[in-house]
Amino acid sequence: MKKNGLLYLLFFLGLSMGVNAQTFYLRSQAAACDFGNTNASCQLADPDMDGVYELSYDFGAAPIGRQEFKIYNSDNDTWYPPNANSWFIHSGGSVTFRINTANFQVEAVDGLSAPLCAPGDFNGFNPNSSASAMVNTGGTNWCYTVPNAGTYSWKPTVCGGFDSWQPGNGERDVNSANWSITTMSDNEQFCVAYDPATGRVTYPSPPTGIYLRGSQGFPCDFGNTSASCELEDPDGDGVYEITYDFGSTPIGRQEFKIYNAATDTWYPGGSNAWFNHQGGSVTFRFDSNTGEIEAVEDGFFPALCAPGQFNGFDPNVPMSPMSNGIWCYNVDVAGTYEWKPVVCGGFDSWQPNNAERSVNSGNWTVTTTTNNEQICVVYDITTGRVSPTAVPSNIPTMSEWGVMILALLILIFGAVVVRQRKLALAGTQNNTFSWRSLPFDKAFFPKALLAIGLAVVSVFAVAVAFFGYEMTNADVPGSLITLPLLAYLATLLREEQQQ
Repeated sequence: MKKNGLLYLLFFLGLSMGVNAQTFYLRSQAAACDFGNTNASCQLADPDMDGVYELSYDFGAAPIGRQEFKIYNSDNDTWYPPNANSWFIHSGGSVTFRINTANFQVEAVDGLSAPLCAPGDFNGFNPNSSASAMVNTGGTNWCYTVPNAGTYSWKPTVCGGFDSWQPGNGERDVNSANWSITTMSDNEQFCVAYDPATGRVTYPSPPTGIYLRGSQGFPCDFGNTSASCELEDPDGDGVYEITYDFGSTPIGRQEFKIYNAATDTWYPGGSNAWFNHQGGSVTFRFDSNTGEIEAVEDGFFPALCAPGQFNGFDPNVPMSPMSNGIWCYNVDVAGTYEWKPVVCGGFDSWQPNNAERSVNSGNWTVTTTTNNEQICVVYDITTGRVSPTAVPSNIPTMSEWGVMILALLILIFGAVVVRQRKLALAGTQNNTFSWRSLPFDKAFFPKALLAIGLAVVSVFAVAVAFFGYEMTNADVPGSLITLPLLAYLATLLREEQQQ
């Protein structure tokens, strides 16, 4: 029985290892492991079950030179690296290829002996050794001297081309992002280290810290580890923040991520986040407790639209601004719909689960139970997030303006009726109602209209400036209709006082 139990245990362990094992192949420009193969001789193996798959392939004694490659997972039809190809330079004999399933980064160990160059802003991005050769200072260190102090974009390359390594993790990539370097004095030297055991190139002391990286340009581009772009957490609560001044000239809509250099991790994990710079500073935050990011722009109050199934996903269909950052949309027919709040004119939006910004957010879902029901969201200017909210009940909508206008009409009518009865009792006017006998002070009415108009404008100005009120689409037409009614009521009250 014990023997059978041991056999069962070994069987299930073997089955478990078989389930967790993955099938990876080397695919490259070189035969027999070309881009279409699934040759057994090109399959990577993980004999020690540590999640690192490896293949040492002998391409022969004759050098075949520079080649591109990827690692292919036939189980899920996935390629690594996911974007541009990786590369190696064969000088004869074997090259070792690896993929680590912990981060799905690839390596090529080819005994690289070619000199390195440093094309960058400081030499016109010239990859030739005559202009940008790095100097081997001993061992695996390669160094370059920058003539003038400053912050520069650059990348380490194999001289003569732009085959390089990704900043931060040192993964090989034929189209890697630019690196960033800051020198503090003229003719200052910086260095990189080539690791022959992994085929990677990194700074000798790999950067740590959490950085802003994005399309907003130098210095906080996608390749930087500039100190001016590093987020800080002075109170130790795990929320890192940077307020970066991009200048007074608006640079508009930009994409970004937050990069943790210590763990080589990008946030958000999927599509980029976004912000819309209107001049001045933007505050970026990263919550290491949740992995969520935020962007808050000075002077940016986005006009929101509501593309969805109820309007053919048109990103130019506006929502109505209410107060306190609330925006609403009227859904004509009751039902359940997919939609998303966006910055009008595009599809930059917020994730439905956590209101995090994403250029490719998931759709939101809403259910309305009656025709012409409103759906509303609120924009939080302190976090830059948009989330669902209840339909506001204390804001003058067009129907509420209608109620106020009706009340004014009833009040005016009542005042006119009372006036005419008084005149009839005094014997100065017939008791019968007549439109021609309605009082109207041509001299006073324009003055009353101007005074009340100024008063209404002042009330709105104070509400917006000091109480966070936001004008709605109903406010202007409602005010224009109400003003002459209030002015006429004022003439009636003036006449009553004079009598």
